[in-house]
Amino acid sequence: MIFTITMMINKLAPSVRLPLEFSKGSATQRQEKAQNFASGLYRNLMTKFTDNYSIMSYSELEKHINKLIPDKNYKVIVKELTPEKAAESECNALCQILFNSSRQAQAHSIDIPGINHTIRSVHLPEVLHEIVHIADNMFNPKLVAREQKINLKNMNTKKYEDFYDNHYYCGEIIECKRDKKDALKIIENKTRKFLKGLSTSDKIDYIQDMRYSLMSEINAYKFQVKTAQELKKSGFMIQDYQFDDISEIGLYKDKIKLLKNLAIEFIGKERAKHANKVKKHK
Repeated sequence: MIFTITMMINKLAPSVRLPLEFSKGSATQRQEKAQNFASGLYRNLMTKFTDNYSIMSYSELEKHINKLIPDKNYKVIVKELTPEKAAESECNALCQILFNSSRQAQAHSIDIPGINHTIRSVHLPEVLHEIVHIADNMFNPKLVAREQKINLKNMNTKKYEDFYDNHYYCGEIIECKRDKKDALKIIENKTRKFLKGLSTSDKIDYIQDMRYSLMSEINAYKFQVKTAQELKKSGFMIQDYQFDDISEIGLYKDKIKLLKNLAIEFIGKERAKHANKVKKHK
């Protein structure tokens, strides 16, 4: 059973993983590929959205996205984000990995708002925000592999989801440097408490999952703000909240650094423990 789970953890389906020829490269090169994909889709969509009254069905958007993906096996599904689901998730749009009954990743989906099952120009910044998440996963398959691993090990719990949303994805009220320092210390203590009692491997999986999620959020919000500004300049009616860079409000860069330091600490302790065992057996 352990062997089977390990094989499943390491193996990603073609529907969520590009062939190596497309995804290989340094971290910088892969990030550039992800940004180029998002920018390419943006340019493509702008040939269809010529004014505030342009519309596109969810199926059309899905076709546009999948057409640009360099491998036909990769699968992205576009769904409507209902008001009920938006209220439940407390967000304006969603990007998710869909899992089959065996808990293996099988497709990416984006849930976005619309009117009568169509999107309008006002929705474009939200659409492009989620597209950046798709692109980040597409060209960084290890992100999907880790999420699949967490899912297979039953670690993707409501408790974890709430912890991430309440302490990492959220915004922070910061009025001075002391507020920032205090907020980060509270988050560190909460994180240590959440991870307490877990194996080093599970701790690192949670830490890396949160860290990479925040890194993708930074990319997505920056692209959203950039495109919202361009659309506004071109005369499109864009809602004010789409100009907010939540990654700045949420101290995402500081939280990423905090998580990285915790990972270094936990790995260091594990290596020291292993070294002591080896020393005792000599």
